[in-house]
Amino acid sequence: MADCLMCSLVESNGPEGGWVFEEEHWLGGVLPGFEVPGWLIVTVRRHVEGAARLNDAEAESLGGMIRRVTAAINDLMGPDRVYQVAMAEGWPHWHFPLVPRPKDVAPEDRGLPYMAAREQMIDIPEAMRIADQLRTALR
Repeated sequence: MADCLMCSLVESNGPEGGWVFEEEHWLGGVLPGFEVPGWLIVTVRRHVEGAARLNDAEAESLGGMIRRVTAAINDLMGPDRVYQVAMAEGWPHWHFPLVPRPKDVAPEDRGLPYMAAREQMIDIPEAMRIADQLRTALR
């Protein structure tokens, strides 16, 4: 779709710094405004508006991709959890963040409150450093 940000990223070389991983159906990278160390935005290559519209191949590959990428995040960063939340309110092209949550986050600040604090955690140089390490780990 011509006016879809995710489609334009898929059709180009991806976000600044390139994709962290590229699979047959999935791409993951650090997107502008989400430069929190370890955070990746994952998108399906094809314009799909919601998980229910994935084709069989996309759906079958989803779990394995999440397992591989979250294992790499776990190995590199040792978080307590890696969140996966798909809301797709801003961009209808189905995408979701993989968000490592450190162990030292207070219980009341976990889950959506942690994700809502994204802007305070942006650290572009560190996000890109971690992205490079993840890129190497996922090759």
